[in-house]
Amino acid sequence: MVPNRERVGLGLAAATVVLAALACKQSGGAGSKCSADGDCKNGYLCESSVCLEEDKVERIRAGLLAPETPPPATTTPPPPPAANSVAVPPPVLGPDALFAGIGQRSSPPTTAEWDAVPKEIDVRHSTPLRCETKFLREWLRVSCRGEAVQDLAVIKREGIIAGEVMTYARAKSVASLVMPIRGSLEVVVAFRWTTIGARLLTVRYAAGTKIPEIYFDAPP
Repeated sequence: MVPNRERVGLGLAAATVVLAALACKQSGGAGSKCSADGDCKNGYLCESSVCLEEDKVERIRAGLLAPETPPPATTTPPPPPAANSVAVPPPVLGPDALFAGIGQRSSPPTTAEWDAVPKEIDVRHSTPLRCETKFLREWLRVSCRGEAVQDLAVIKREGIIAGEVMTYARAKSVASLVMPIRGSLEVVVAFRWTTIGARLLTVRYAAGTKIPEIYFDAPP
């Protein structure tokens, strides 16, 4: 039977060994962070910024063993936007900017380009007639939609060749005008509905001015 004093002594010795091992790991022991071999102690060398056993490091440096790579650093994801944050609206373009493309010479916009135009231009009586008016580069498009839409016809054309005033109609669906504005002109187009008859759209522009005149003659 071991006397109490000796058991106490053995317990203290074991604790000392454990503390020594912990101290070794914290300062130059296995797994400690390092930047050079001198940072590692008790038979360890610095490899990949970590203290490793000397024989393992020698095999790594001789090409006999793949180097150990530290685990990837974890990144903290950005915090979610605040619940009360308000989206910044796009800038509002003035008339001068909307019509800045007048006078250019480009191909007619595609359907995708027209769909991407974010804002209609203000045209008198256009909204109650369920018509959409957009301007892109030097091109104007006026499209009226609805079950009562019948067709459209150009009744006046000055200052622009016939082939540049393009119309399309599909009864009970849509009637559209597409044309460029490059110089002085006046074009009048009659849009027709089965319910209200014809409404005249006038497009008039004087060279050198910034904003063309575009309007329907009457509401529904």
